[in-house]
Amino acid sequence: MARMRSGHRYSPGFTIIELMVVITILGILAVIAVVAYQSYTTRTKIVELIVMAGTCRTAVFEAYYFGKRPDGGFGCERPDPTGEYTQSIAVDAHGKIIVTARGFGDPAIDGQVVTLTPMVDGNPAQLPTDAGKSLMWRCGFAGDGTTISTEYLPTTCRG
Repeated sequence: MARMRSGHRYSPGFTIIELMVVITILGILAVIAVVAYQSYTTRTKIVELIVMAGTCRTAVFEAYYFGKRPDGGFGCERPDPTGEYTQSIAVDAHGKIIVTARGFGDPAIDGQVVTLTPMVDGNPAQLPTDAGKSLMWRCGFAGDGTTISTEYLPTTCRG
């Protein structure tokens, strides 16, 4: 027989308040997870821009190694690259690579650019002055023209 206390019967289980607290906590955790997932997928798509710039990095390195820019550009510029999220790839006279984003469905990213700048001794490299010197790369620095927010850039590409 059920135990009686002050004339009321105890029933096993949870109260409605306890259930509502648990559901509220689960809802908050779900919202946090969705936001984190969306940020993660956006950053993953941004990586394509950096990868697409990889062929240009090789061409720029070769130009600095041999001491001159090839006639007609570096040969890796693409007004219509094959990447799903890459609108165009351009390279300036000193080898700064400018990649424009598309297809994100977010005006904070679509049409914005990420830059990769060749560096010599902590300064932007200049052809032919820095020919034959060791190159490092600076990625995603706003001072170089990057307009995509650093929150979307990979950690290795935040200036």
